[in-house]
Amino acid sequence: MDLNGVTLTYFIKNKKRLTNVPQLEEFVILICLGISLVMVALFNYYLQPWTLDDAYIAFRYAENWAEGKGVVYNEGEYVEGYTCFLWVLLLAGLYKIGLDLPMASKIIGILFTFITIFLMSRIHKIIHGIHWLVSVAGVLLLGSIGAFISWAMSGMETSMTAFLIFLSMLIFGALVSRNKQSIIGYLLLGFIVALAVMSRPDAGIILPVLVFCSLIHVWPKKQYLNPILIIIGFSVLFIPYFVWRYNYYGWLLPNTFYVKVGSSKEQIERGLTYAMYFLKGTSLLWVPLIMIQVFPLKTHESKAPVIFAMSLTVFLNMLYVISVGGDCMPAHRFFTPVTPLLVAVCAYSLFIPGTSYLRSLVFVIIMVCFNLWQLKNDPYLYDRIVADVVAERGKETGLWLRDNVPSNSLLATNTAGSVAYYSRLRIIDMLGLNDEHIAHREIKTLGKGFAGHEKGDGKYVLSRKPDYIMFGSATGNKVPRFVSDKEMAVEVEFKENYVYKQYILPSGRALHIYERKK
Repeated sequence: MDLNGVTLTYFIKNKKRLTNVPQLEEFVILICLGISLVMVALFNYYLQPWTLDDAYIAFRYAENWAEGKGVVYNEGEYVEGYTCFLWVLLLAGLYKIGLDLPMASKIIGILFTFITIFLMSRIHKIIHGIHWLVSVAGVLLLGSIGAFISWAMSGMETSMTAFLIFLSMLIFGALVSRNKQSIIGYLLLGFIVALAVMSRPDAGIILPVLVFCSLIHVWPKKQYLNPILIIIGFSVLFIPYFVWRYNYYGWLLPNTFYVKVGSSKEQIERGLTYAMYFLKGTSLLWVPLIMIQVFPLKTHESKAPVIFAMSLTVFLNMLYVISVGGDCMPAHRFFTPVTPLLVAVCAYSLFIPGTSYLRSLVFVIIMVCFNLWQLKNDPYLYDRIVADVVAERGKETGLWLRDNVPSNSLLATNTAGSVAYYSRLRIIDMLGLNDEHIAHREIKTLGKGFAGHEKGDGKYVLSRKPDYIMFGSATGNKVPRFVSDKEMAVEVEFKENYVYKQYILPSGRALHIYERKK
C-alpha cells in the first residue's frame, strides 16, 4: 500500500524510520479508527430493535426517581433490584430533561462504546513507551469483538462500565509510565474507580488490583503515598454512596445478588461452561496475552505495572464470573467490562521490542477476521441476540395492559422489565430481582438451572392477592414455566380464585393471563 510515495511495508521493516513519520502514524490510526467505528455501527444496526428486557428495570427506577417517588421499582418498596446505580442516576437526569429513556440509553451506550474505542486509538500517547502499532491493533480488535460491541445499543450500562474500567487503567498507565508523583492524578484515579464500582459492583475488582500494582511500583523507593491516594480518592465518593444505599435498602449487596448467587458445585460448573464459551470465542486474543505473562516484568520497564494490572484484572474477573455461575444473557455480558483490557494487553504483546511487526500485523488481520466470523457463528452473539424478543413483546403487552386494566391493579409477572415499564402497574416480580422476599428464599437446587430464573415463591405471590398473574414470559402462558408459576398452579386458592383469559394483541399474538375473580 503506497502512502505519500512511501510503502508501509518498507517502514515496517525499518522500525526507526517508522517512528519518524508521525503524520503517517496518525493517518493509519485514523483510518483504522474509522473502520472500527463502522464495524460497530453496522453490527448494531443489524441487531436492532434489540433491547435487553432487564434494561427496562433501570428505566423504571430512573423514572420513579425523577418523578419524586424514590429510587424504587414500586413506590413505597425499598428494594435494590438493579446493579447499576450510576446508570440509573444518568437515566434519571435524561428523563428529567424530557428524553425518551429507551432511545436515550441506546445513544449514550454507543457513545460510551465509541469513546472507549477512541481511547484505545490513543493508548500509545497515553501510556509512555508503547508503540503506535499497539493502537492500530487495539482499535481494530476492539471494534470487531462481539463481547464488546454487542452491548452498545442494548439499553444496558455495560458499555459505560467498560469505559470507566478502561479509563481507570489508562490513567494509572499514564502516571506510572511517566513515573509521575501526582497527588491530583492518583486522587482522580481513585475517584474514577469509585464511579466504575457504582456502575457495577463487580468492577470493584480493579481497586485492589490498582492499589497492589501501584504499591509494587513504588516499593523500591519506599514512597507509599500513591496507593494511599487511590484509596482516599475512592473513599471520598464511594463511602457516602455506600452509607446511603445501605440505609436506603438495608442490605450489603444488591437484591439481584441474592437471587442469582449460591455456593453449590453446580453453580461453579455452570460458571465454567459460561467461561469456556467466552474463551472459545476469543481464543486468538488469549494466546499473546498468556505469552506476555512469561516475560519478566523488568523487560517491560515503566509499562510493567499497567500491563500486569490489566492482565490481573482479566484473570480475576474470569475467576469471579466462574464463582457466581455465569450469566443468562447473551454476548458474554459478564466479560464485557474487561474486554478492552484483554484487547489492550493482546495488542501490546504483539508489538514488544524484538518482534516482527509485519508478522504481528498479519496476525492482527487474522484475529480481526476471526472476530468478524464469530459475530455470526458464536452461538452467544448474533443468533441469540436477534432471537431475544422478550422486550419487544413485553412492550406490546405492557401497553395493552396500560390501556385495558385499572391503573391500580397488582400484576404478578416474570417479565419485570418491559411489561412493568410500559404498563406502569404495581408489580410482583416473580423471579425475585425486585422482590426482597423471593430473593432471600433458600433454594436447594440453586445453580442447577438457568441463572437468574431459579427462585420464586408461589404461596407468597398468592398471599399478596394479585389482580392479574402472567405465567411464563412476555405474553404470558397458560401452563406454568417458572418456580412461582408451578408452585401457584397446584394451590387450591389459585384454582378457586383465578380464571384463565386470552386476549389478542394488536400484532395478532395472544396474551395469556389469569385474572382474579371479582
